[in-house]
Amino acid sequence: MLTSVKVRNVGSVGFASVTLEKAGYRYLEQYVLADKVSNPIAIYGCNGSGKSSFLGAFTSLVGLLDDEPDKISGFVPNILAQTKDITTEYGAELEFILADKHYRYYLFEDNDGIAREGLVVDHVEVLVRNRDKYTYRDGTHRIESRLYPALRDVVAKGIADSVASEAFGYLSNIAYVRFNTNEYKVKAFRDKALLDVMAEKSQEVRRLLNQYRAFPSYDIVSFPDITEKKRYAARLDIGDGQLTLPVSMISDGMINQSMLLSILSSLPKNGVLVVDEIDRALHPLTLMDFINVAV
Repeated sequence: MLTSVKVRNVGSVGFASVTLEKAGYRYLEQYVLADKVSNPIAIYGCNGSGKSSFLGAFTSLVGLLDDEPDKISGFVPNILAQTKDITTEYGAELEFILADKHYRYYLFEDNDGIAREGLVVDHVEVLVRNRDKYTYRDGTHRIESRLYPALRDVVAKGIADSVASEAFGYLSNIAYVRFNTNEYKVKAFRDKALLDVMAEKSQEVRRLLNQYRAFPSYDIVSFPDITEKKRYAARLDIGDGQLTLPVSMISDGMINQSMLLSILSSLPKNGVLVVDEIDRALHPLTLMDFINVAV
């Protein structure tokens, strides 16, 4: 369970912290378990307040841990925090609980790459990085790539114990969707077309949609046309029969529901889904249905 997120000098954010415990926020009580808050958590604010920058820090962090090494780009720094004489660090820190162990992972960059990184488990530092060197347990190692995380390195080299492996698996599986730019990052979708995943997950999505108070019941299917090119269609339940339509003819809301529910059904246990601009994707009448299914 994710318990805390801190973002510093990323995008338009100077510093922002969200504690996912019962604090001075407003909650629906059915989403509170003891002093912990279960999904979902909604962040709202006026335009330009930094919501997308805060949520975008998730996808930057996951990209560092999961993107192909030659495609790693890191965080987008807050240029207002940089001065001619001083380089300010920028990055994020996440706290989470797995199997009753408390984890804290932080990663901060500067103009030369990753400046510092660490993994703390039950208040014990198990990984500490400073520039291109890091200490893991009792060993010291060097990293050549300036944007390659040490946590990823210990897993890739096969020297990570179960604790570090679980932390890496949890963080690298965080899923992110940004509807205003049609951007998404989902580890389970790697090397797959979105419509292929939606067709693959169609039966699970139908089961989840059946829990909605009112929403069309349908499947997304793929099939070859006469030229053997793959095509996609939606099969909608109409009375006692079905109506088959090209995917291009169904509503954006149906496509967005299929996408989000396909992601939900692909997440590992305790997985995290970050959605930016969800109000652009779902009708207000179905948004609460989606939230209840997600929980």
